[in-house]
Amino acid sequence: MEAYNTNRALVDAAALEGNPVAEAVFTLVTEHGPWRGTASGLIITLRNSYPQLTDDPQMFPRSANKLSSELRRVHPILRRQGITITRTREGRTGQRFIELKNA
Repeated sequence: MEAYNTNRALVDAAALEGNPVAEAVFTLVTEHGPWRGTASGLIITLRNSYPQLTDDPQMFPRSANKLSSELRRVHPILRRQGITITRTREGRTGQRFIELKNA
C-alpha cells in the first residue's frame, strides 16, 4: 500500500506540472491564499500573475467556459494536493462564482 501511495503521489505531481491550468491554480492558492471570482476574472488573474504558464494559447484556455471545463478536469488532482474548487451561483441573474482555497 505504501508503494501504491508513493506512486500515486508521483503521478499527481507529474500531472500537476504537465498542466498549466492546474499548476497556475495551485501556485496562486499556495502563494496568495484563497481566491474568489468569476472564470473571466480567474483568467485575468492567472495571466497577470503567471505569464510564463499562461502565454501559450494552445495550452492555456482563453475563454471562461473552456477554463471552467479544464478546472473540472484537474479538480481531482488539485483536491489531492489540498486545493478545493467550489462553484456557486448568486444573485437574481445566477452569476457563477469560483472559489479556490486550501482544504
